[in-house]
Amino acid sequence: MKKEKLHLGIDLGTVNTSYSYTDKAGTVTVGKFSDGETLMPSAIRFTNRGKIVGRKAFAEDRGTGNFAANFKRQMGTEISRKVFDSVYSPTEMSAIVIRKTLLDFTEATGAVPRNAVISVPGDYSTPARMATKDAARVAGLDSVTLINESTAAALSYGTSLRGADKRLFMVFDLGGGTFDATVVSKDGSKFRVLSNEGSNNIGGKDWDLEMAGIIQKKAMDSAGLTLRDVEKDFELRRRILAEARVQKEILSSEKRSISVLPVKGREITFTVWREEFEVATKPLMDKLVSMANSALKCAGVARDDLETIMLVGGDSLMAQILRNLDDAFPSADVEYHDPMHAVSKGSAVYADSVYGNGDVEVTQVLNKSFGLVAGLDGMESICNVLFRNRPLPVERTIMCRPKRDDQEKIDLLIYESMSNAGSHEATQEESYMVSECTVPLQGRISRGKTKIPVTFGAEADGIVTLRMECNDAVTYCPMGASVELTPEEMAEAKMKVMNIV
Repeated sequence: MKKEKLHLGIDLGTVNTSYSYTDKAGTVTVGKFSDGETLMPSAIRFTNRGKIVGRKAFAEDRGTGNFAANFKRQMGTEISRKVFDSVYSPTEMSAIVIRKTLLDFTEATGAVPRNAVISVPGDYSTPARMATKDAARVAGLDSVTLINESTAAALSYGTSLRGADKRLFMVFDLGGGTFDATVVSKDGSKFRVLSNEGSNNIGGKDWDLEMAGIIQKKAMDSAGLTLRDVEKDFELRRRILAEARVQKEILSSEKRSISVLPVKGREITFTVWREEFEVATKPLMDKLVSMANSALKCAGVARDDLETIMLVGGDSLMAQILRNLDDAFPSADVEYHDPMHAVSKGSAVYADSVYGNGDVEVTQVLNKSFGLVAGLDGMESICNVLFRNRPLPVERTIMCRPKRDDQEKIDLLIYESMSNAGSHEATQEESYMVSECTVPLQGRISRGKTKIPVTFGAEADGIVTLRMECNDAVTYCPMGASVELTPEEMAEAKMKVMNIV
């Protein structure tokens, strides 16, 4: 095994990270970390002696200044964190988690990975995807391929089926920080994503916060505390949030939970009922069902034609998930498929195809619509060029013209939105600007006559590019310039992720 070439898949989660790998026979193995567990909390504690990653980061955490978690939601942004004398970006913190994963993979198998497939949320922006690739290179990989988390789970599920060449199913993936509903058709070893609906801003953490609100109110009522008392007591708030995670897991199998919480020197005993938790989180549940319905609509699939809804992600184990989906989609079989490891296993299956001899074919879809600000009928609007849920790769060109003679430059403002196919215009209120670039115009420029082709393209892993031509001069506009690492920054970041203890 140690001399054999293994193909690595990593599920870089908001809450937990896992990895799996395939051998030369294509057999998938779920990997173990140095503590013997198959899940590692995506958390870091920075100390003077080095960086502690995983479960021990929580065990030894005694404050917020040197502890980091949930940074996956910040990938692709310029948010940074100062710890001691260094500043860490979300890219660098993710790189630390990936590096710890690579080290433990090598310790467990003897293999030194040079490439891997890493899963990302379907809702991830182009800057977030680019930042994930940078994080993998900072961690020590030479090559990385991205796959959407729900698509990876679909591969794990689809390749496990026996005697079923064709299937139409939905992956319902509720992780700690993200959610995706993905409709997939399987025909033998060919997997085609028909649509993807999701959000990078809803996940099990939001259920934790609702549970924390319930517990906080019970603690305040029992101990006679005010909201100001709780806000000033960091240690109490931390205990409440930790207790919320425990109570949420208990209510996945029990109708009530009884807990004891130390408050102001005395122990408070309280009961949380599953019913009150589900009432508090009903708006969150309704959002998930709405996105699942939207995924079916975008895929052009009727409810009665959907065969299976496959539940993955640790937070899909909450009792309300299965029950609500049974009610919303009565003709589909709702079932679990290895909720904690399906994504990493599917990533390994894809790695076997990308870097090995596997025969799995995957077609993903674009997760957002992309366009740019343009003058239409004398007014400026966002003109959509690429549309979400279109098969990847995809490319489309529109023709722009200068506003005046001898115009020296053109400003391109690129926006993403949730516009559906056919919605050629979008407002700035419903869109998000992902990039802007100023492009010099070459040669002779004539108002209304000079043709300026602008081409949007999206690669198989969902990363969007933009190319502009003017009088045979070609310019590429960066889509993640604010977060993409330069060679110098890459070298510096590689030094910062060392010394993991």
